[in-house]
Amino acid sequence: MIRSDGLHAQLSGTRISIDFATGSLEGCLLRLQKASALPLAYETSSLPERSVQAAVFKNEKLSSILDYLLTGTGYIYEELHGVIVIRPGAESLPPVRGAYRICGTVKDHSRDLPLAGAAIFVPEYRTLGTFTDSAGTFSFYAPVNHVGLQIRHISFETLDVLAEDKDGTCPTFNMEPAPAGLDVMEIQSRPEPSSISALSKVSPDIRKMSFLPLFCGDVDLLGIIKANPGIQQGNDGSGSLIVRGGAPDQHMVLLDGATLYTSGHLLGLVSSIHAAAVKSADIYKGAFPARFGGRLSSFWDIAMKSGDTRKFHGDLSLGTMASSVMLEVPLVKDKTSLLLAGRRSYHDLYLRWSQPGLQLHFQDLNLKFQHKFSEHDYVYYTGYYSSDVFHSENLIVLNNDESRKHAVTLQTKNQVHVFKWKHIFSDRLITNLSFSTSGYNLKSAYRFESAYYGMTDVVEQGFSTGLNDFVARLSGDYVVSSRHSIGAGVSYTIHSFKPSINTSILFQSIDSAQDPNRSVVDPSLNYETDAYVEDNFEITEKLRINAGLHFNGLKFDTGNSFSIQPRVNLCYQPSGYWSVNLSYVRMSQNLHLLTNNLTSLPSDFWIASSSAIRPQSSDQVSLGISGGATESKYKWSVESYYKWSRHVTELLITDTLFMSTGNNTKLEWEQAITQGKAAAYGLEFLLQKQSGRLTGWLGYTLAWSNRTLPEVNDGLTFPYKYDRRHNVNLVLLYKLGKSIELSSVFTFQSKPRFPVLMFRSDDNSPFTMVFRSLISESIPQPATYHRLDMGISWIKENEHKVKRILNLSIFNVYNHRNPAFYYSGYNIDQTTPVLPDKKDILPFMVALSCRLCF
Repeated sequence: MIRSDGLHAQLSGTRISIDFATGSLEGCLLRLQKASALPLAYETSSLPERSVQAAVFKNEKLSSILDYLLTGTGYIYEELHGVIVIRPGAESLPPVRGAYRICGTVKDHSRDLPLAGAAIFVPEYRTLGTFTDSAGTFSFYAPVNHVGLQIRHISFETLDVLAEDKDGTCPTFNMEPAPAGLDVMEIQSRPEPSSISALSKVSPDIRKMSFLPLFCGDVDLLGIIKANPGIQQGNDGSGSLIVRGGAPDQHMVLLDGATLYTSGHLLGLVSSIHAAAVKSADIYKGAFPARFGGRLSSFWDIAMKSGDTRKFHGDLSLGTMASSVMLEVPLVKDKTSLLLAGRRSYHDLYLRWSQPGLQLHFQDLNLKFQHKFSEHDYVYYTGYYSSDVFHSENLIVLNNDESRKHAVTLQTKNQVHVFKWKHIFSDRLITNLSFSTSGYNLKSAYRFESAYYGMTDVVEQGFSTGLNDFVARLSGDYVVSSRHSIGAGVSYTIHSFKPSINTSILFQSIDSAQDPNRSVVDPSLNYETDAYVEDNFEITEKLRINAGLHFNGLKFDTGNSFSIQPRVNLCYQPSGYWSVNLSYVRMSQNLHLLTNNLTSLPSDFWIASSSAIRPQSSDQVSLGISGGATESKYKWSVESYYKWSRHVTELLITDTLFMSTGNNTKLEWEQAITQGKAAAYGLEFLLQKQSGRLTGWLGYTLAWSNRTLPEVNDGLTFPYKYDRRHNVNLVLLYKLGKSIELSSVFTFQSKPRFPVLMFRSDDNSPFTMVFRSLISESIPQPATYHRLDMGISWIKENEHKVKRILNLSIFNVYNHRNPAFYYSGYNIDQTTPVLPDKKDILPFMVALSCRLCF
């Protein structure tokens, strides 16, 4: 073997079939690069003039082919940052000892963005050179204080520059995109080797997903995420996202580092994040790095784009359901830019025809400002605002004298503000200082009218919750070496809470009325402190580890609580594309979402831990294996997990919440809350096809989720209300030609177990006995969820790089009624409950949109 010790096994194990005719070494390497579609980097002018004899290789490892070509040349090959570098061996050139540090940053000049993986060559010293990291930076030591560099990157013109040691100052080198018509190879269908968190992490490629069915004319980030194993939605209209058997409050959405308290619009049908404004999205469902804290089940780490500082860009969409716009505006060339993005839906105009009495619409606005003071200092501002309105009325006429009317109204508002300063001390150390605020408000109202023989009984109930956060955070990342990096940070958070309940009851039939009741919780403040340290270390070429500690402290009115959370994630890659992941994480959560168990609609309250309500905590162990075929068309993974949680919180059904006790009555939450244990475990399977005309994935989850609450169900373990044994997701994309793309998404969720009512086992009060009987008789049977969506896109791009996409999407193709919620009622003078009437909000629907990108 003439392989360098630094070569990883992923690329060298790739099998290739190729024929070589007798010719030059340079010609054979060029042929190998085109046949394998693998990135090879070498200096053509320095290759030895060696004649290679004709040879035929059939399904042979790349390492064997390179050994054949380079034997006797004194050259070796190694992999650096996913590129195979062919260079002279140390024995063929005199050693170079360097005392001068040469450094710099490589950027795409057209978009002012850093370029990772650019090859840095020093023609004068063949053994010198390196590659840029993810931030586009590089450094190495040379024997003289100035050297000539040759910088290369796929799809960019080669750049020859002079670099020198300037007492730590690192200049920026801008590369120009290769002109059209040049013989430039694009590597686009080969998957990346498994990362340290590959099996517990979802990183959707938004560009590739832009041809899936588009509900509102824009890529639905939430829909893409839900189509992965281990992630599901409670039901249409719940707005709840369930990850590995967790509760709706156990996942956190981070928008540029700030908490966004809702992940979806339209009761969870559409992502709350405008995908056109998103730079990257990483969804963690396990193996959490130490930098994350505050939730038990999942974290969505979403980064918004920074606007282009050189050119104006836009993404416009006009559709039958909604319209959107995204603009990147350069304000000061190479220094300042502004990104604006907004959406507004109006499909409720169509829903009124098929769903009378239904109103449903949303709007959101994204803004990001960036300014570069110097090569070392950048400032950013991120702003987000959204609002949703939902109203549904349902009138049931039983006969000429009797009728019932139900009305539900929901209003939600979200806002986020982030101010961040990034300082680059060197190519090894980067720090970020940020201040952010998050706000969330929900108002929910329910009204039931029962009219008969000229009399009307009315029950009204309203819920509202308000939550505001202020966060100060300082973090830093230090690169020890190419195989070792360390991250650390601290943050301080102030939470402000204000939930309330309003109840009004009027029974004309029994000549009884109750005064409106307002049960409130005093506005409260809680203070959280977090700190973390994490270490990424490549122990050997095959074994890597991510380990760290997260500390959390909470201060409330009557005391404090503390937790230390260890995190360990091991990745072992024995050969090729095979990898084995093993992780253990401990998590803690101080916030609780109290859910009204009498409805599937969002009517929830955020409250903090206290001396009576303990923080939730969990431990999770996961083990997974992933692999891929030798030609890299297919990739599969299997992952198992077991998660046990403590102090999970449920809101009980008590007269404390539903019976009037006077106006402005202070509600003691501790009287209506119970805490217990939870266990969730399962298997997740994923099969992906990543190249060819037909691409997509098939995901399947086999899962169990149970709870044990000492005060409920006589303390016996019972299935959680979101426990669905089987979940299947099938996503397919087919390229019919260069300009036509077909897509389909199928989702299946088996029905959950019959829910256990949240009554105290020993509660025998008159209210509980009557209410338990009414609910038990009228509660609907759980239903299986399944839906098929299909779409077709016509794509055209002109010579000015302006892309037009016309998309036709069909949702719920076979019009299956997936219930969003149920209406039910009861007459005071009757003994038979009213059978529940299910309401679905996504029937068969057709959407047409036209998108323009420039």
